[in-house]
Amino acid sequence: ANVIDSKMYVWGGESTNGLSNSLEYYDIASDMWITVANGGTARRGHSSAIYENKLFFFGGEIESNAEFLVTDTLDIYDPATGEWKQGTPSGTPLVSHQALVYGHRMWIWGGSKGSGVYSNDLYIYDLKADTWTKGLSGGTARRYHAGAAVDGILYFFGGWNGAHLSTMDRYAISQ
Repeated sequence: ANVIDSKMYVWGGESTNGLSNSLEYYDIASDMWITVANGGTARRGHSSAIYENKLFFFGGEIESNAEFLVTDTLDIYDPATGEWKQGTPSGTPLVSHQALVYGHRMWIWGGSKGSGVYSNDLYIYDLKADTWTKGLSGGTARRYHAGAAVDGILYFFGGWNGAHLSTMDRYAISQ
């Protein structure tokens, strides 16, 4: 979930009806849920982030011929215009990773590339140029972890890599 102007946006995921591409928001002031629009590629296990009041949804799993496939796609929603568009795919499919925005970049770390292969790779999406670069690899490969960006340092905590993790990895960003 991501918050813009006291509205908590929730998109995608999975229900008993299958994968979803439904976008809703919870209006904190009125204590009401509002359905916005369907858009983007239905998926689960994706990340989401905000930059300049736009929502970015990356990776996860999509369904194809009754199989779940890890994806590298990026969907972008602009609440001001109500428009959806696709960003440049990363070239590396990931699910259950973490996305953090710092500066004008979205930093994607960890997750799984599918088939139980856990990642400790860093991918950097330039939010202005719509381009991807691969950063350094390092730390404990994991998925289902938490993350935060504080004062130029990315922090990744917990998660799973065949066992529950209670460790933290840090990555100092050079802008």
